[in-house]
Amino acid sequence: MEELPGEKDFAHVVEIYDFEPTLKTENLLAALSEFQEKGFKIQWVDDTHALGVFPCLASAAEALTKDFSVLKIWPLMQGTKQSKLKALQRPKLLRLVKKEVSFGEEMSWALKKSETDSEILDRTPWRNPDVKPLMSTAKRH
Repeated sequence: MEELPGEKDFAHVVEIYDFEPTLKTENLLAALSEFQEKGFKIQWVDDTHALGVFPCLASAAEALTKDFSVLKIWPLMQGTKQSKLKALQRPKLLRLVKKEVSFGEEMSWALKKSETDSEILDRTPWRNPDVKPLMSTAKRH
């Protein structure tokens, strides 16, 4: 039997509440604009409630620490019954969480995409002279 979604499954979803019914999607997105490039999305519940769906737990946690002047947010599990039901009716919300990328995974991706090891090392936060190049590079003139 498939397990029902729990609180941890919706940790990347917040309830947006206590805003004027005249606000539109673009107003909510503008208030939360710093998260748009990260993949933030809005799912409406009613005229004064919406779900804020973040691509990862870290972005949701960061948003919960901020003060937004025209609206309030809190974790979905503290939200209204209607918001929780809306989330349960939208199973795609569960799949929006992106896996947090570790530094090792970023290096792995860089190795696949980069042409030279010097480009990879230039992007690393540390520059250890003892690190040997992972690929040979042709000398440039």
